[in-house]
Amino acid sequence: VVGRSTSAPWNGNAVIPSSVKVGDDRWPVRYMGDAVFEGDHTLKSFQTSSMLEGTGSFRSCTSLTDVVLGEGVTSLSGFEGCSALTNFEFLGPVDYVSDRAFAGCTSLHSLTLPSTVEWVRAEAFMGSGLERIDLGGNVRYLEARAFKNCFNLKSIKGMDAVQTIPDECFAGSALEQFTIPANTSYIYSTAFDGCERLYHLKVDQSNTRYFSHHGDVYGKAAYTDDIE
Repeated sequence: VVGRSTSAPWNGNAVIPSSVKVGDDRWPVRYMGDAVFEGDHTLKSFQTSSMLEGTGSFRSCTSLTDVVLGEGVTSLSGFEGCSALTNFEFLGPVDYVSDRAFAGCTSLHSLTLPSTVEWVRAEAFMGSGLERIDLGGNVRYLEARAFKNCFNLKSIKGMDAVQTIPDECFAGSALEQFTIPANTSYIYSTAFDGCERLYHLKVDQSNTRYFSHHGDVYGKAAYTDDIE
């Protein structure tokens, strides 16, 4: 288990080894104490080569700029309010992005998720500084407000597998154009609320539920007769 002594001197760069030696034995490092770095304004970088589990471990670490996560990390969580975070690197597969994982990370401008990610949970990137993001192509589930108030978000890729575009998913973003993926079968009416720059919506030709006409999107079953 990883913990931190607040009295121990350090340079703000945390590197977590895959194992530690205690006496004559070597023990694997697998867990990080909940909120172990939360609110630590001296933490500048974090790197691990092995799986670590912990909840909210980096929340409001306002000096944290660089993170490298090793293989075996199955979820992304706990970076809410890390306003200086600019570089984030994955060394292995990740299954999902947790609720509010990167909310308020205003210096995080670009991110590419591993292709193993299938789920982005509620408010995961809300209020972040993202300008562009690639979901990796295999995200099936987006939850409400995932990208709400991402005022600089202009480009999102890798949405091929997304089934639902949920409540206020992109509300307030800077998207200018957007293509509804082939696999999307439901779009909440508030999904694009406040997207004042969004001038063109298209639908993938393989989508069986929706189609586009003059930049607007319609449900095939309900609106076909209304389009001339």
